[in-house]
Amino acid sequence: ERPGVAMFVLVNATEVLLAALREGTLDAAVCPLPADVDTSDLVVRPLGDEPLRIVARAGHPLARRHRVTAAELVRLPWIVQTPGSPLRRDVDAMLSAAGQRLPRNVVETVSVVATLALLEDGNAVTAMPKALADHYARHGIVVPIPVDLRAPASRYELVTRARRELSPAALAFVATLEAAATRAAVRRSRR
Repeated sequence: ERPGVAMFVLVNATEVLLAALREGTLDAAVCPLPADVDTSDLVVRPLGDEPLRIVARAGHPLARRHRVTAAELVRLPWIVQTPGSPLRRDVDAMLSAAGQRLPRNVVETVSVVATLALLEDGNAVTAMPKALADHYARHGIVVPIPVDLRAPASRYELVTRARRELSPAALAFVATLEAAATRAAVRRSRR
């Protein structure tokens, strides 16, 4: 819609995105916010809730099962985000509710690319937002693991700096994101 506008996309942990936003490196961030983050200098708009899915590489032995227990999952290696990140907190809470904890055998990364590469060559599992899991499953990269865990939904929010006027291109981007979130919410409510 806006020929000639360059867009920079940064994929990183929430705290890195918020720091870049506060420094003025980013105009907007889309991320889940921890409950304890100070947002007094930010404008936060909810975009939607995204449930988590446990996934593994295509062809993983557990993917053929009808049901996998939480106890079986924690005997596997895990690829998780760093401690304190919203996604890591959700994984910890999900396992804790099932009476389990992450094993010691974890690799921590915020990189989706690294996560997918590490999944590809082993029997590790990870948790990722359902939409992302569905996307990679459609391409045969990951498969959902059928586990009975109450997966929390991560709330994704659109964050901008307070008292900072956005450029016309950034305003258009924000409007596009909000419209897409509204359409997704309508689709979910019809299911």
